[in-house]
Amino acid sequence: MDKEADISVSTDAAEEQKEVVYTTVAPVRVPPFWPQKVALWFKQLEAQFVISRITKDETKYGYVVGHLEGKYAEEVEDIICNPPETHKYDAIKSAVMKRLSDSGAMRIRKLLESEEIGDRTPTQFWRRLKELAGPSVTDEFLVELWKNRLPSKTQLVLAATSDTAGAKLAEIADRVHEIPVSKDTNIAAAASRSSEIECLREELKEMRLKLDEVLNQRSRSRSSSRDRPWKRFPKQRNNGKKKDGVKHDLCWYHYKFAERATRCTTPCKWDGPKPGNA
Repeated sequence: MDKEADISVSTDAAEEQKEVVYTTVAPVRVPPFWPQKVALWFKQLEAQFVISRITKDETKYGYVVGHLEGKYAEEVEDIICNPPETHKYDAIKSAVMKRLSDSGAMRIRKLLESEEIGDRTPTQFWRRLKELAGPSVTDEFLVELWKNRLPSKTQLVLAATSDTAGAKLAEIADRVHEIPVSKDTNIAAAASRSSEIECLREELKEMRLKLDEVLNQRSRSRSSSRDRPWKRFPKQRNNGKKKDGVKHDLCWYHYKFAERATRCTTPCKWDGPKPGNA
């Protein structure tokens, strides 16, 4: 019995020594709290728990509470002051992530107001925007936002590209980004010519539409004229005027022969002797 007791005591002592060694060799190195990347901070913290072989729920909970700054601890004050009986770490983690993570509206606001490409490549900038936006923002919206923040030469090239996928456009933008500055002028000139040609095409298209409209109107007008019954319009009266504009009310005979006329037709206002009465 004494031997068994000695063995038990020896085993317990060895376990205690192992625990001391683990604690001494691999202390938990908690990274500074990162409110903009709460999920990433917890991943880093949990990696430290693995290295230090921390498994107790109470211990992990204590590390989180002990490393929250005051203004962030206030956000989860209810959990800190009244923690659950079990799963304390999961409770504090869930509360911190939910209450401190940026909302979708805040992420979009950051995209619109503050994020610029800087010295990053277009691909790096694209990845950064996707990271900030999260899954709630569509790629279609993000692509337009991303393109508008690129240099003008890159925007011109992408405008002529049929691809719409963000990753593919980012590859094209990277190649343009790598072109030396001395070639920028040629790129801009080519893009400008392309833009001018497109404008001319639009103008020509508008002219064709207007011409088609005029031709259609004329065609409808002719068709309407053919459909109306034919009507003979009376000849315009000359009101007794000669071609030279001199007024006369005589019949043709008196107009032509005057007093030598041998005939007279009405109407006629000849004042002289009538034919046969001379």
